[in-house]
Amino acid sequence: MKNKLFIPQNVKIKKELFNGFDNKAVKNTLLLLPFILIISIILFSVENIYGVMAFMILFSAVVMLQIKDSSNLNVFEIVAILINYTKRQKKYMYIYDYKELKNNENIKK
Repeated sequence: MKNKLFIPQNVKIKKELFNGFDNKAVKNTLLLLPFILIISIILFSVENIYGVMAFMILFSAVVMLQIKDSSNLNVFEIVAILINYTKRQKKYMYIYDYKELKNNENIKK
């Protein structure tokens, strides 16, 4: 009988503030905070409640988009992967000419 190696699941490598929100996510959230504050201050000058609501909604949206799921990806990373996938060149080698198809030796008759 072989010795089986047991690898536990859901072992966290990095320290997390809460589940799925690590130090990198905190850093990214703090980098976006000045933009959120600028938008909130502009809306606060129009109407007080608009500025407060904008800050609460934008800040919570940024935090929610930074939380990683069970596949260890957040929404920003998933969107980046999808954009890279759509930019890749996709080649489909078709033979359009019937004469070329007829002369092709790889195709069995």
